[in-house]
Amino acid sequence: MKKLVFLATTLLMFLAITVNAQQRGPRERMTPEQQATRTVERLTTELKLTDKQQADLKKWYTESFKKREEAMQKNRDNREAMRDQMKKDREAADAELKKVLTEEQYKTYKANEEKRMKEWQQRKFGELYKVPSRNGLSKPSRVRGSGYKMINMGELFANDRIYDIDMELVPLTDSEKEKAKVESGDLLFARQSLIASGAGKCSIVMKTSELTVFESHLIRVRLDQEIADPMFYYYYFKSPRSPMRTIIEHCVQAGIKASDLEKLLVKVPPIEEQRKTARVLSRIDKKIEVNKEINENLEQQIESILLKTIDNANTQPVKLGDYLYIKGRIGWKGLKKSEYLPISDYRIINGESLTLSGIDWNKAGYISAERYEESPEIMLNIGDILLSKDGTIGKIGYVDKLEIPSSVASGIFVIRNTRQTEISTQFIYYLLKSRLFKAFITSRTEGSVIPHLYQKDFMEFEFQLPSPDDMKIFDDTTAAMFSMVFSNLNENERLIHLRDSLLPKLMSGAIDVSELDL
Repeated sequence: MKKLVFLATTLLMFLAITVNAQQRGPRERMTPEQQATRTVERLTTELKLTDKQQADLKKWYTESFKKREEAMQKNRDNREAMRDQMKKDREAADAELKKVLTEEQYKTYKANEEKRMKEWQQRKFGELYKVPSRNGLSKPSRVRGSGYKMINMGELFANDRIYDIDMELVPLTDSEKEKAKVESGDLLFARQSLIASGAGKCSIVMKTSELTVFESHLIRVRLDQEIADPMFYYYYFKSPRSPMRTIIEHCVQAGIKASDLEKLLVKVPPIEEQRKTARVLSRIDKKIEVNKEINENLEQQIESILLKTIDNANTQPVKLGDYLYIKGRIGWKGLKKSEYLPISDYRIINGESLTLSGIDWNKAGYISAERYEESPEIMLNIGDILLSKDGTIGKIGYVDKLEIPSSVASGIFVIRNTRQTEISTQFIYYLLKSRLFKAFITSRTEGSVIPHLYQKDFMEFEFQLPSPDDMKIFDDTTAAMFSMVFSNLNENERLIHLRDSLLPKLMSGAIDVSELDL
């Protein structure tokens, strides 16, 4: 009876989260017909189209948007193909307009396009400031612990968008409060980093419900929002086209200076175009964040179910290693950076692509057939679990898909369930993500100069194995949640790819924001 109540309660919690997520989801996408109507309406306003021209162009744009949508779906994992498709779409649209429009209308259309591009003028970044930029406060560790929130380098690198989060407290004078407080829309830049790619890293302050300041290793920029949209420039500095690299000094610690940041030449589109661009990209990021929140809630529930299932087990502890195949890359077969390829038919998961959220296939590398085939013991199968044993120990990934043959780099265990009739793979996966296993890792690595999880230690981890009936209840109760977690992860992977593909195009003005519907 208790089990039935437990199952019913869990399912109700799951349904509640699902409904809530749906309520918070993005707006419904426009159809190709609706997109075509909007585009033709804009052209009619600009060019005074006749009824026939409107009808002809609406028909053409409807078919064009349908084809573009199909092509984007087909090529969503091929950036080069997506770029080629966008180029073809622009050329086809130009040819159709030249055919349908009068000579005078076409000249006006081209002039408007040229004017729009010219409006993307370049200005010194400092000319967009509302107040002068400044560095933050330096507070010795002995005074920290109470007072007011202070954003440090840790918060900057951990959060692209800074909300009301836990952070270190420091005492402040009235003068320090006034000079170093942050406001919604402020941009914060890292002055220094141990690696060049980290210098100039930009985050945006989204919300602070209480007084918050920033530390001395950061630069605060507060833009004049009449001419510069903060969210647009947050994305601008995330773009591969960011000019930040031009001012990074390569020394022991790569760094930037506030004075150089002010002189940096940046593109300045019309303010409304800035806002539209920011809205498009923010909409994608919002959906990504919603999916992450849903997954966090689902995984908390699954862990709760797992721990209760283990607590109810009236069995002797068993060793995890007795149920698993565990292999890692042999030391002398480790790969050098020079061995990674730009593209190939074989992928590799490394420390960067195995994240705290799971496997990020967008960050996976490529290797040669020879390097893949030399280690058959770590060739990945669907259903494998990956665990980081070096660096950030305990990152967990689940292989729910394999588009091409894949392997793992040094520092990652491949874990495979060998006794599926006794224990489910999803049970093992969430056991490894649970606080029980995290506590075990801490006990085995704490105090180590170089933290490392050894295979023999890993195999010694003990837990109480649930009965077959309880294992089935766990699997049945969590199956839908488990499926939704990976559906959300895969959707986020596609959204991130889409965002990163759009970002340089939007930041350069190569894509007309008004024609996007996301």
